[in-house]
Amino acid sequence: MQPKMELLVWVGDFGLVSMSMECIQAILYIKLAKAPVRITYSKNPYLVFHQDYPVFRHGAITLTDFKDIVDYLKIHNYYVDYGLSGKQVSEAYAIINMVTVNLRPILYYSFWIDSKNYEELTSLWYGKVMPIPFNFIYPRRARQIARSLVGALFPREQDIEIIKNSVTNNAMECFSCLASRLGHSDFFYGNSPTTLDAIVYAHLAPLVKIPFPSDHITKLLSNWPELEKYIKRIDNRVFPDVRFERKYLEKQTSSTRSKEKEEDEFAATLAMKIFMCAAAACAMLGYAVSKNIIDIDRCRRFILH
Repeated sequence: MQPKMELLVWVGDFGLVSMSMECIQAILYIKLAKAPVRITYSKNPYLVFHQDYPVFRHGAITLTDFKDIVDYLKIHNYYVDYGLSGKQVSEAYAIINMVTVNLRPILYYSFWIDSKNYEELTSLWYGKVMPIPFNFIYPRRARQIARSLVGALFPREQDIEIIKNSVTNNAMECFSCLASRLGHSDFFYGNSPTTLDAIVYAHLAPLVKIPFPSDHITKLLSNWPELEKYIKRIDNRVFPDVRFERKYLEKQTSSTRSKEKEEDEFAATLAMKIFMCAAAACAMLGYAVSKNIIDIDRCRRFILH
């Protein structure tokens, strides 16, 4: 019996099918292609020996990159761009590149680099969703990666405000280009969504829906109502059952957030110490057994008798 295809993704919140841009585009593409892929929503990628989602699996095949997933599904005849001409495919690639270059940095900045957003939303959300000690490890690792990726775009700039203004301006130019190209059409190429729509939606939806404490980007994006309508159009067509709700974080006062953050950090630190001690004990036991310092057979006979 042929193994089933499966996509493991982050859980969603705030009206998003997933809290991860990478996961959103994979989920949307699979639904548009009507591929027989089981979508599994998860809260801890470390359980499947990966550091992040999405993870696509089909038998011995494991893929984590969106393009690789699209190419693999295309081999199995699940593809959404068959109706595009060569010229349209080339244009779509150009727009995808523009979106990746200009919107991914603002997503990284909004989620991980902006201190207010990170402390009052992002880190708290992962702290509630993920089990200890991974809720302590993952946000810090993701923040370091985001800082490295955005910092690589500005290797000689140390002023965070200048970086913020630059990525914001780039995002605004991209919003304008997307709105102009979309015009009054339902989707970028006719009446049916394509790969381009999956990617654009995945980059815009988090900025539209997540109630970031630092919401300057969300407010700026409201200057392009056609893009907000575009998000709602895809929601109604593909995700009609996904409603806006706060699944894991309630509205909190600053004092409550501070208290919960201290409690979570204490619990995570304690769990990390216990985890490290257990790992060290296992390593020492393994070493002792390998050097015949501890005789396993002798210990077994002692326990049995």
